[in-house]
Amino acid sequence: MTSKAPKEQLIGKIALNHGNEIRVEISKYYGRHTVNIRRWFTTQEGELVPTRKGIEFSVEHLTALDVLVQKAHKVAHRAGLLPKKKGA
Repeated sequence: MTSKAPKEQLIGKIALNHGNEIRVEISKYYGRHTVNIRRWFTTQEGELVPTRKGIEFSVEHLTALDVLVQKAHKVAHRAGLLPKKKGA
């Protein structure tokens, strides 16, 4: 199977505070495709750079992570930890 995935693809960002953000990317690392979820920060020069705070794992584990994140969402929702939806 040949892969047409680019070497690095930004999936999305979550803005944090003070010029920080979390980025989700799919990339290629030593010949294997990985998911990288990492915190980025803005330097004094205004450049966004990655920190060591994050995880990188094989795309093979993405489905299992999705299941765990969905479970965490349900637990947080039941515990009232998530903001209420507007109009609800």
